[in-house]
Amino acid sequence: MPELFRLARIIPASRFSKSKADGDKLEGRRQQRPRQALIACLIALTLPGTSTASGASPPRAEQFIALSFDGSKSLPVWQKTLAFAERVPVRFTYFVSCTHFLLPEHRRKYRPPGRRPGRSDVGYAKSAEDLEARLGYVQQALDAGHEIGNHACGHFDGRRWSVAQWQQEFGEFRRILAGAWHLNGLEGEPPDWPARITSAVKGFRAPLLSINPAMFKTLKSMGYRYDASEGGYMHQQPVRGKAGLWAFKLAFIPEGRTRRLTLAMDYNLMQRQTGGRSSVQNRSRVLGRTYEALMRYFNNNYHGSRAPLHIGFHFAAWNGGGYRAALFKFAGSVCHRSDVRCGTYAELADRLEGREPARLMAAAPDKPQRSNWFAD
Repeated sequence: MPELFRLARIIPASRFSKSKADGDKLEGRRQQRPRQALIACLIALTLPGTSTASGASPPRAEQFIALSFDGSKSLPVWQKTLAFAERVPVRFTYFVSCTHFLLPEHRRKYRPPGRRPGRSDVGYAKSAEDLEARLGYVQQALDAGHEIGNHACGHFDGRRWSVAQWQQEFGEFRRILAGAWHLNGLEGEPPDWPARITSAVKGFRAPLLSINPAMFKTLKSMGYRYDASEGGYMHQQPVRGKAGLWAFKLAFIPEGRTRRLTLAMDYNLMQRQTGGRSSVQNRSRVLGRTYEALMRYFNNNYHGSRAPLHIGFHFAAWNGGGYRAALFKFAGSVCHRSDVRCGTYAELADRLEGREPARLMAAAPDKPQRSNWFAD
């Protein structure tokens, strides 16, 4: 019960009553104390984790936070995010685009649905050196417990695709990622690479967040466990969604002075904060606003439902990299807490299914250093 008396002490007496006469302040304060204690009790009973008359409060669920990146092209983003995760207890989900694992001279080896071979809206690897470095980062990510997910290949709008077209795109993703070395004439392929990368990919985020029933049906038939392409509420708990897949929904979060709801993605925040314009001069402003919005999202769930947080960023440096800096500041502020887990979507699926999750978190210091629906 000490929490109740602490609350009673900090509630100003003037909030509840005044003495009958200015000259009788002491008697007024005496009358206020029972009221303060009663109100403090009522408040305390509504606070998460507060003890009740029947005994100790039940243990609260660990707060899970899923942080993800879409794309895979920028080598500096690979390097910076992986280095950050060595200092802070966080594991990311990287939704990669398969055309970033093909050299331009081999682009026609990609056969997109309904388009001529070699078409891609997000380009290809720049050079053999660029591709080898990206493959090295993917291996480093898997070794460190991060997750590799599917962001399709050419970044096309698939909302009108049939099951056969989705199957073609997912088949191309699997073939190109598993065959990245020999398709590009590179040497040094690890012997376990094809099996390792194929078994690792269990989740999907649709380019442009464009979905349809055929997509969910194809995901299920190809053995995927979850989809992370939809939007939802902050306090929404994960559920089995379409085709029985886990639905991990990016949250609409209040942002800015008006608290207008905005999807928890850097691109959508940029549309809201700077009208879609990117300039290094905006860095400080968007960093502060984005960090504030993410912390508000965290506090709403952490002190409320404890529903997982879903935040999706990109392999981009919009507005001077202010969004990634805000994400790093946010993760450094909350991921070290003993009752918070900043993990991958695959780990979240494991927990929901009652599986014993693999140990994904490497040793980290206790105190780390501190709307449009377009995606990528």
